[in-house]
Amino acid sequence: QPQQPQQPQAPAPQQQPQTATQPEASNGHHQTLTVSGCVNPTMAQIVNGDFVLFSQNHGKPVYKKKAQWSGSDVMLYFWDDRDGPVFCGWWFGPAVGGDQVWAFHPDKAASPPSTGWKVPCNGPVDQGLQVVATSGQQAASQQTQQQQQQQQAAAAAAAAQQAEQQAALLRQQQEAEQQRQQQLWQQQQWALAQAQEQQKARQAALEDQRRKIEEANRAKQEELKRKQEEQVAVLNIRRAFQKIRGATSENFEEFQKELMDLCNAELPKTGANADNLRTECEKVLEAVKARLEAVKAAKQKELERKEAVEKMKKEQQEKMVVIVQELTASIEAAEAAAKEVEGLEDPFEEVLKADKPDLDSLEAVAEASAEKIADATAKVKVCTDFLHEKRSDMQIFKSPALGLEAAEPKQAMALLLNRLKEATKLSEGANKTFKEKKEAAVKKASAIAKLKAAEETFKKFDKDKDGYLSEKEVVAYAKSLYKETIPAAQLKKIMESLTPDGAKGVPLTRFSFLRAAVGTAHELSEDQKRRKAREEKEKAMKAIQEKLREKIKGAEGIVDKALQDVLKAEDKAAEMRKEVLDAPFEEHESIVAHTEKQLKASRTHYERAKKTMTGLSAGQPQKYAKEIEDFLAIEGKSIRMRMNRMELRLSRVANMVMRVRDEAKAMGEKETRDLKENLLKAIRFNAQQQGKTLEALFDIMDANSNGELEEEELQQWFTKATKEIVPVVVEKAKKEEPAAATPATATATATAATAEEEVQKEAEQEGETDVKMEDAGAAAAAEEEAEKKKEEDSEEAAAAANEEEEEEKAEEKAEE
Repeated sequence: QPQQPQQPQAPAPQQQPQTATQPEASNGHHQTLTVSGCVNPTMAQIVNGDFVLFSQNHGKPVYKKKAQWSGSDVMLYFWDDRDGPVFCGWWFGPAVGGDQVWAFHPDKAASPPSTGWKVPCNGPVDQGLQVVATSGQQAASQQTQQQQQQQQAAAAAAAAQQAEQQAALLRQQQEAEQQRQQQLWQQQQWALAQAQEQQKARQAALEDQRRKIEEANRAKQEELKRKQEEQVAVLNIRRAFQKIRGATSENFEEFQKELMDLCNAELPKTGANADNLRTECEKVLEAVKARLEAVKAAKQKELERKEAVEKMKKEQQEKMVVIVQELTASIEAAEAAAKEVEGLEDPFEEVLKADKPDLDSLEAVAEASAEKIADATAKVKVCTDFLHEKRSDMQIFKSPALGLEAAEPKQAMALLLNRLKEATKLSEGANKTFKEKKEAAVKKASAIAKLKAAEETFKKFDKDKDGYLSEKEVVAYAKSLYKETIPAAQLKKIMESLTPDGAKGVPLTRFSFLRAAVGTAHELSEDQKRRKAREEKEKAMKAIQEKLREKIKGAEGIVDKALQDVLKAEDKAAEMRKEVLDAPFEEHESIVAHTEKQLKASRTHYERAKKTMTGLSAGQPQKYAKEIEDFLAIEGKSIRMRMNRMELRLSRVANMVMRVRDEAKAMGEKETRDLKENLLKAIRFNAQQQGKTLEALFDIMDANSNGELEEEELQQWFTKATKEIVPVVVEKAKKEEPAAATPATATATATAATAEEEVQKEAEQEGETDVKMEDAGAAAAAEEEAEKKKEEDSEEAAAAANEEEEEEKAEEKAEE
């Protein structure tokens, strides 16, 4: 291992961190360290290995790893608490005080601690990492053994000449390493001088900043005290505002004087609020004055209202006296008329005593009594109409809110209303009794008239005038009623049941029973006719039903064929989605069109079957249309249910075709968007990679310089462009600035920041595109969910139809 050049002693710990000189071997520090056991596989490649004493920093040794990692050094150094206690401890990093670090230990010992290291620096303690000190002889011995093993392996694998060439090459590498170490030491010396100057400038800036902070604090305290005085003054004035807002006309002048005195004393202390408070004071005074004026006006208005109420009370009392007088006169007249109609006698008794009561005579007698009852009812109505007309005046009079209610008129009115109620009751009772008597008289007169008519009819058919209807006379009577002759058997039964013992025929006392018996015989005859017609109809319907069953059987075949076509369309629609997903975009339309063709053919067969079912009743007798319709409703129920299920299946297939067409369209649009986005990303990446603006890249792509980019030009450029887009990874720096920075470090940092800004802009643009794609995806998902719901509903309807069909088959089986 080449010896390090002599370096000056490290500066005192309180100064800015510097890279110190190479320590002497007699300073007590270990010359070599061995790091091993790191658990993190990535960090193990960096920190594991042999370290040699390189320099000093902040009064403690600095170690450097013998082998570099990815072209960077690996340093082990100590940093004191000048940047804060959180940064005090031992660090692994590519440079002393650099931005990037790999491991950390908060110990402040003179030498690196053996265990307890945090890997990475903000992670947990790595229990396996160990830092062990080794002597120079041990390190040299280990190196010699390794060289011997390498020479033995090389001697076994190659000729002696190759070993000498390797040794010469090794010496050249060692010399180059010594030169690099010498250059690095010189750079560190330059950085040390720069850091000392920066430390002095920083201390001066800190002192100036401390002085400015003290001055700012003093100014802040004074400003705070002034604001507190302003707040107290403002609070006092606003309390006076609140007090005068509750003033009355008696103490307003006193409160106004207090407010003006307080404003004169406190307004100068309010600072910038003085003008606003002065304006607010004027507004408060104006508002209070306006409120007091409004209160005064309200009091005057209330006084005027009370005077008006007293006047209204007097007027209403006078009106009420007049109302009571007029109502009393009307009620007395109604009471007299009601008492007169209450004592009326029954006027219909004399008319009903006549041998043959006349309805016209009853109406004439009833008219005189009806006039008296109508007169009593009219007089009662005059009273009620008068009350209704004067209701508004009476309601105003009874209003407790106005204080207009009086005891004497109220009591008088109550008595009058009771009298009117009794008069109304008498009038209505008399009217009801009169109507009942009239109805009874009319019914009795009608019954007498019917009895007289029956006697006249009996006498008409009693040809021999013996007071009995013989069998021949009964036949003539029945024929006059129903235009038909009673069968002999029925006639015999009637005569036997209605002819008394020893009599010649049916007497007048049993004439009503004769009429009922003749009607019964007529109904029996009509029932036989209806039975015959029903038997003829059943015979005709039996032949028609046989023909209809043959037609239904033929229609079943057509329906079965249509069902097979519908099932094929369903299978084709189910396969269509998978074919669309697997096929290229340009074949989607032909796949969907083929399925639509199958659907159209199925729809044609369905319509044919539907037309066949509709025409089953054609050519049948119109007089049996209702019976034929009922028969078809029962016999064709299963076919109609199958037709309904076919309609549901066809609708489902149509929905599937529509949804797949929409999905295919969405897939094509997404493919176009993705292609566009990828092309734009490639253009941006190539522009960034070539260090050109988008305008400059467009000029390169526009081969004919016509200001437009043709398809051929775009394809020609795309074949030569870089298509693999590699994202730029930029490391995040630590919050605090590094203690020392070289020009090369500053340049690298600026370049990284520029690259990071470009990557961030590109990420934002891609993020916006992703958001749009997510929105479009969400909309497509919502639409797909709606279609799925619709399809589920169709499936549920089809399942219900299948259940109904199974139930129908079970019922038919049970009936069989």
